[in-house]
Amino acid sequence: MTVTEGTFAEQAEQFRYELRVHCYRMLGSYDDAEDLVQETFLRAWRKREDFRGEHSEGRSSFRAWLYKIATNACIDDVRRPQRVLPHQLEPSSWPTGEAVARDDLPWLQPFPDVLLDSSVASVNSALQRARPVLREHLPARRTEWAPTGDPSADEQALLAKYMTAWDRADSAGIAALMHEDIRITMPPYPFWFSGRVDAERIWAANLEPGGDTNRGDWRFVVIGVNRQPGLAGYLKVPGDSLYRPFGIDAFRIEDGLIAELTAFEFTDFERLGLPPYLASA
Repeated sequence: MTVTEGTFAEQAEQFRYELRVHCYRMLGSYDDAEDLVQETFLRAWRKREDFRGEHSEGRSSFRAWLYKIATNACIDDVRRPQRVLPHQLEPSSWPTGEAVARDDLPWLQPFPDVLLDSSVASVNSALQRARPVLREHLPARRTEWAPTGDPSADEQALLAKYMTAWDRADSAGIAALMHEDIRITMPPYPFWFSGRVDAERIWAANLEPGGDTNRGDWRFVVIGVNRQPGLAGYLKVPGDSLYRPFGIDAFRIEDGLIAELTAFEFTDFERLGLPPYLASA
């Protein structure tokens, strides 16, 4: 493959999506991955003479050359610290005062499954490398972790029960769908919760009339995020006629119950291929 000034953009652009996934795996941030793909293309453009001088095998070598540049760009970007979730920072606790978001911390960001175009082999390879680290952070009794792709029929049924209980403001019903040692995190808030009892308290505060943090009415759309089943949440606040993007819930489901829930403050639903709002019925 010959890389010329006229063809470079076209040749590089076809690898944008998979390079974004590659950078996300290294950085844990969708936004940072976007930035590093651009940096990769900039470095490749500047070094295009090196590629023409050293490689002649064709498309596969150009792809490998871009991956090498992307990997080095991610490693070189020392300004970006490791992405974290609340349970990696402090013990579980119930907040004693007003909940304050920590925008100064490098929170892990979700990656929408609809933007994946990696091969099955590359995904399985990445998961195999990630599994030892994931085990280190899972609740103590769980020694195996089984990744998911699109929600299975059983998982979709569980999410349907979850949404029905939510519509009914049934905090006890929601908690009943969870493991006894459920872990709930809500970045960018540093506190986190462990156990079904605290889970029921959370939903009671968010759903039941007079609850401390009841915000309004909700609607959900089933999605896939980080190779896990998830829900995109829309909120209609009092006085508004529309349901607007609020956040994404990513679920880890084991043995038919929710073992972990990560609620991301994420409102760019266009990335998910979802509408910017939902109309009231």
